[in-house]
Amino acid sequence: MTTVMKTVRKTHDTLPVPGTDIVLPYTRIEGESDGPTLLVTGGVHGGEYPGIEASIRFAQQLDPSKLHGRVVVIHITNPPAFYEKTQYVVPLDGKNLNRVFPGKADGTVSERIAHVVTQVAETADYWVDLHWGRYS
Repeated sequence: MTTVMKTVRKTHDTLPVPGTDIVLPYTRIEGESDGPTLLVTGGVHGGEYPGIEASIRFAQQLDPSKLHGRVVVIHITNPPAFYEKTQYVVPLDGKNLNRVFPGKADGTVSERIAHVVTQVAETADYWVDLHWGRYS
């Protein structure tokens, strides 16, 4: 009888957004055995710092040896808004990224970002998007 051991690993990389200079930082965690894929996104809006921080900590603390399946964490889904410190819109086209999904490969900057994220989401079984709210 042959036992197949799966390689558990955690990799950090960036997803390029074609037609732009934008890259989306992400972490991919491969588990001990096969199973579903979870996508976690943070920072769809530039000022959603708690979701960005939560996604970073989640990826850092997740132990691949205790995972069945895989997790992909896109830490900052909207880098232009994050770096320009704008809350709801991509400063390059004035659109709310959260309102343009599934996006377009040849669309505006927001639509191109949404398209890249949608392509990743299509490979996932589940998607958790970390937003931030406040009480008034």
